[in-house]
Amino acid sequence: MEPSSAFVWVLVVLSSSRTQLALFYGPERSVIFGAHTHRWMQLRKVYTLQLLTPKRLYEMREARYSEGRRLLRRLRDRSGTIVEPGTLIAEMNAAAMARLILSKTLDEVAPDMPQLMRSVQSKATPTIGDFIAYRSFTDAIFKMRMKRLHRRLNAALDSILEERSHLISRLPADQLPDDFLQVLLSAKTDDSEESTLTPADIKAIMSDLFLAGIDTSASTLEWAMAELIRKKECLLKL
Repeated sequence: MEPSSAFVWVLVVLSSSRTQLALFYGPERSVIFGAHTHRWMQLRKVYTLQLLTPKRLYEMREARYSEGRRLLRRLRDRSGTIVEPGTLIAEMNAAAMARLILSKTLDEVAPDMPQLMRSVQSKATPTIGDFIAYRSFTDAIFKMRMKRLHRRLNAALDSILEERSHLISRLPADQLPDDFLQVLLSAKTDDSEESTLTPADIKAIMSDLFLAGIDTSASTLEWAMAELIRKKECLLKL
């Protein structure tokens, strides 16, 4: 793909309100798709000051290492057979993200999350109607599939929030998990009393985290593995 074509493709994806609304939770709630507004900057602060801090990531290192070791065991058990590294890496990333965000394994909350996130990313592509407005009627089936996928994602995230709400109602504050979800439930976007994140805000942030943490990282690692296989001299140095 030529650089100019790639730029147009990205521009159309980012500017497509139908993609944002049908698959995600609206541009005003997404750090990935949101415009550079005051609201976007406040949400970004939640990531940088309360979620993705060096201290918190350091505290979660064991969860990441544990899932990495589990991936290596799965690869060893399948030695001599054909494997899809991208799928296995996506599952590893999803399991690590679940432990970081929810303090639970992926099997306990949403076993199909890796496949769901990959479907989300594959559907977030430009359509004919994004390029040619008068042909937007041809996107009806595509939009219907996007909305169906959004309902699946929304149901999974709703069930996660509902379970945590029940936990909060039963346990004292000092016994609640110290994870990303608990931080989001108590986070404020500014100093006002009305600045707590809404359930839709939290679901948007969780979907951003899962999407970026699962498929983007898996694609990067899969590309790195392919490059190492192509360049044996680099592989021997590892």
